[in-house]
Amino acid sequence: MCSTIAGPRRLFDPSGDNVILQGGFDIACPESTDTTDSPTFTLDDEAPVFDDSDIERCADAGGCTSIVDYAAVTDNCGTPTVDCDPPSGSEFAVGTTTVECSAEDDCGNTSTWDFDVTINPCNVVNIEITLQGNSTTGPDTRCIKTVGDECSDVVHRELLFTDGVFDGQIEIACDDTSNLCVKDEQHTLYETSALTDVGTEYNAAAVTLKAGDTNNDSKVNIFDASWLSATFGDPHDPGGCPWNGDRDADFNNSGTVNAPDHSLMASNWQAKTVCACGAGLTGPDDAEDVKVQVLIGELPTEVGNRVDLVADGVFDHRDVFEFERLNGLPHTLSAAIQATARAQKDRASQNPGTGN
Repeated sequence: MCSTIAGPRRLFDPSGDNVILQGGFDIACPESTDTTDSPTFTLDDEAPVFDDSDIERCADAGGCTSIVDYAAVTDNCGTPTVDCDPPSGSEFAVGTTTVECSAEDDCGNTSTWDFDVTINPCNVVNIEITLQGNSTTGPDTRCIKTVGDECSDVVHRELLFTDGVFDGQIEIACDDTSNLCVKDEQHTLYETSALTDVGTEYNAAAVTLKAGDTNNDSKVNIFDASWLSATFGDPHDPGGCPWNGDRDADFNNSGTVNAPDHSLMASNWQAKTVCACGAGLTGPDDAEDVKVQVLIGELPTEVGNRVDLVADGVFDHRDVFEFERLNGLPHTLSAAIQATARAQKDRASQNPGTGN
């Protein structure tokens, strides 16, 4: 069969040869009437299609900019020529930038497209956080505080832990950050996690948060022991996010203050950690300034009325011993408090004028 193509027209062979004809042509007829091998031409009038929609992401790790690739284009006539402003692979600052693109395929069809690239002032961190002594099976939500190199870079967020472990992504303020302090303000001490820049994200060293700090002073001392004693057997207090100041000694997140919580406090007695922002944690475990006794009048009334078990107006290791006896607990916490008190007394006798 003979065909005449009125020009100017552009055609292609969908079999893959991409034969392009331009102008007016007579396609010669073979002498044979057998058209089995005759080429079939199809008119292409489909414009290239952009695959990109609006892009929104955190800045790349280590700063407040991000290198963004885009402008993937599909077409049925060869590989289109693409031109974008700014071009793909450009560095974008925090904020929203409109990108304008155009494309032309091998058959002369053109299209234009514009979309927004939004860079948020955050960096993504991959981190694993373990709650020491957690007894919850399945999911449990805790409010976790993080502090970056700049002490003002504070974020509180609810994280979903599974069997006491969160393994996922969090967002922090965009910056060149080296360390991240991590804390459950209602239950734990600080831990520090070193960050490694892996390009678009940070990888953080895994941390385990030590339990025992009920008043968010970054120490495990006599005030925490008084709260454990006063609330033993009580239900868990949620505490809000950010932490609303409601104290709680359910360190193992079982729903009730119980024997494992006593064990956790005993194991972490006199521990203290302080977040020094970019320097990570300071303040190693030290009995020097750990409070080992407190006047009942210094405690909240509802606490003092429940913990002065030896009725001497002071809460110390003797009250803790009696609390342990009444509840069938090992005398591990009272022994630890007594040992600290003795160490402080010995230092004071060797260095008059110092000590608690």
